[in-house]
Amino acid sequence: MTALIVIAAIILFFALALNVKLRARIRYIGGELDFRLKYLWFTIYPMKKKKPANKKNKAAKTKQGTRRKKDKSDIPPENEAAEKTVKTEQNMEISENADAEFEEDTEEAHTEKKQKEKLSDKLDNLSELIEKIKIIWGFSEKRLRRIFTHIYIENLMIDFVIAGEDACKTAVSYGTVSAAVYNGISVICSLFRTKVKSVDIACDFDGKNPVYDVAADITARPSTLLSAVLGILGGFIRNYKSIMGKSDKRQSNESAAQL
Repeated sequence: MTALIVIAAIILFFALALNVKLRARIRYIGGELDFRLKYLWFTIYPMKKKKPANKKNKAAKTKQGTRRKKDKSDIPPENEAAEKTVKTEQNMEISENADAEFEEDTEEAHTEKKQKEKLSDKLDNLSELIEKIKIIWGFSEKRLRRIFTHIYIENLMIDFVIAGEDACKTAVSYGTVSAAVYNGISVICSLFRTKVKSVDIACDFDGKNPVYDVAADITARPSTLLSAVLGILGGFIRNYKSIMGKSDKRQSNESAAQL
């Protein structure tokens, strides 16, 4: 009896845990990205900030550079002439090696061009790839739509300021950006459950630096994501022969032809 109670408690725990929403907070304001992923009250993924370099290390590097310069200045002229001759000989050897490598590369390029597949083979590969994509889309379409409909985008904020010194170019870019933003929002709303907070696209003919500020909150349940992924994986396993069968036959025919 106690074992059944423990098993039921474990199942209940995992059921509740998988139904708690994951929350992603995305902010791109002032040219800085802030991304946070939270689960319950835990922050799973904070965006790590780079630590500034220590001033002591920079000072040590500059001192080492000055010391090296001083050491080079202390070298007598005879040693400098010997070093120059050695360097010229090394440069000559490097150039000769480079020419030899270039000739080898050109020969390899010619051989690779000769060994490329024919146009018919490329078309066959493309047709096989299209058929595979159709099969995969056939058993994953419902699962993917379920993922999309269970992802919530809230507090979507878009604040763009199109700026530039040339008034004509600024006006044209304002039109293209406006069309792209509103078309993109319509596509997002058709795929996901979206709540738009504000969309503001302005045009500043006197400004020099444009502004692109975006913010959104994304939530999803792990249970729906996990079930969709498992369903797609099961469909791939069931249709593995139809997906990979033609490529295997093709490889066997090519190997037989070579023999």
